[in-house]
Amino acid sequence: GGHWTPELIARAGGRHPLNPSLGKDGAGKSFPVPAERFIESDPDLIIICPCGLDLAATRRELGPFQSASWWPSLRAVRAGRVALVDGDAMFNRPGPRLVDALEWLAATILDDGFAPPADFPVEWLAPQQPGDAVPQPAAAPPMADIEELHRCAVEHGETTYIDPSTGYTVMTQLYMIERGWCCGNGCRHCPYGHVHVADERRAKIRPPINIPGTGCPRKSGPKPPDDH
Repeated sequence: GGHWTPELIARAGGRHPLNPSLGKDGAGKSFPVPAERFIESDPDLIIICPCGLDLAATRRELGPFQSASWWPSLRAVRAGRVALVDGDAMFNRPGPRLVDALEWLAATILDDGFAPPADFPVEWLAPQQPGDAVPQPAAAPPMADIEELHRCAVEHGETTYIDPSTGYTVMTQLYMIERGWCCGNGCRHCPYGHVHVADERRAKIRPPINIPGTGCPRKSGPKPPDDH
């Protein structure tokens, strides 16, 4: 976590060991954390709240964590202190819900009887010990269904469609062609072949799903600098 998330943790009585809060200046940007550094930090509490994913989608992304040999060695995993949160709704967008996120963090970290928000979107993973069977994540919708949704949206000139598994808006290749450049996030329908995605991440994600003959593939313009 970066930006305001470490400050939320600090205000709730905790500490982010990998990206400490800088007080009134917030914290550094989010950045990839090597497994070795994460293992060394051995956190007491792990909160998984990816940007853009609701609880169902977050649950499906757990596989790489839970199948890693080091995962059950972490104290938070063994103690059942791993929480899945709808990060897109609660942590990753600036707005009033950050107050709910702060209250939930305080109740969770301090554990002093303070009641968290009643409808806070969180699920706790069951404890996992070394040698336990790896839980199997829920299956994602068949990619053939996603391809059909995207094809229909493009044929109707639409720049977005709704992913049926998450309810979130997904940008079509038409939107990205109009934008003019690859953002580097590995978008599902990037018409630029993920040219600005880091090689390590590109090797782990699916190739873009596009409709040939509708402006794809094409050359990306330069990615604008990140001023945040």
